[in-house]
Amino acid sequence: MLIYGIYLYRKAERAGELTRPRTMSVVVLFILVDAALNYVAWGIDLFPSHDTALGLTWWSGLGRTLDAAYYVSYNTTHLGGTAFVSEKALQVGCVLMLFPMRIAGAWALLQFRKWGHQVVIVTSWGYILVWVVWLTQLAMGWDQRMAHSLYGWFGYLTLCVLGFLGAFVTLPYLYSLDTRNWR
Repeated sequence: MLIYGIYLYRKAERAGELTRPRTMSVVVLFILVDAALNYVAWGIDLFPSHDTALGLTWWSGLGRTLDAAYYVSYNTTHLGGTAFVSEKALQVGCVLMLFPMRIAGAWALLQFRKWGHQVVIVTSWGYILVWVVWLTQLAMGWDQRMAHSLYGWFGYLTLCVLGFLGAFVTLPYLYSLDTRNWR
């Protein structure tokens, strides 16, 4: 489907039709995929689906390799998930507010809406705030979380860098856009 979309895009360009810049399409697609993947992954842990075969396999596998809080003490609280209360608070905020706002803002940004641009910028800064809070709570439980994982500090860096890369990659581009002619 992606290849067919690229084909249609090139066909429209050759026909001289007005098209969206490719850079914007790639950045917004990155935002949509990043927010949707995080929404699904954190949503599986937030809701009772974390007790399903998919949830237990996903989170115990992640815990064994990267973050032992999802392996050693997983599902020991009444809400499930890790034993760290701050992590559940981050999940509630992100799954119920941040990621849906980010997805809606990115969709509006694809349609050149000013409010979509503003929402994506605000949620990118919110994403960075979540990253700082998550780093802090992860570092405070370092001995419980990283001592029993397979990759230790490498897993820590993998989670911290790759998991929250979206906001750092997209913010410079978002600030460079000129939205004066947008609806």
